[in-house]
Amino acid sequence: MRLVLGLLLVIGISSCSVFKRKQKRYLPDNIDKNVHFGMSLKEFKNLKGNKVSLYAEESFRKAYLENLNDDELVSIVYYFDEDGDKPLYEVILDYKDKNGRDEEAAELFGDPNDGDEWSFKEAKPWPIKAWTYKSKLIVVAVIPNTEWWDEEQ
Repeated sequence: MRLVLGLLLVIGISSCSVFKRKQKRYLPDNIDKNVHFGMSLKEFKNLKGNKVSLYAEESFRKAYLENLNDDELVSIVYYFDEDGDKPLYEVILDYKDKNGRDEEAAELFGDPNDGDEWSFKEAKPWPIKAWTYKSKLIVVAVIPNTEWWDEEQ
């Protein structure tokens, strides 16, 4: 009986770790591992504290800026919806140059699969879109009732 329980425990732990490895984050390692699309603004502010500051406020969203002291990445802007739990739905990563941006994008997403952009419609729990602009890499989760939702429907 102990042997059976032990085997079930090992199988259960193994399958959980395999599941976690198969999940794709769509954000670079420079971003805190606890930051994820869909997290509430409250949860984000509790996590980041004074490392971020309010960058812009509009009727439909708030943006928070995190300046970094990194070899490649200058800053990160996080966009939160104004409704409900105020979920994180967009991250803009500003690199020191386009080469660093392109290397990161290739590592995260591979070659563009939607023209010059990336689209992962089957990503869970929400579709993911990404594109570049100047020295920036923009990554968006298409969460219902947020800025990009209507455009993608």
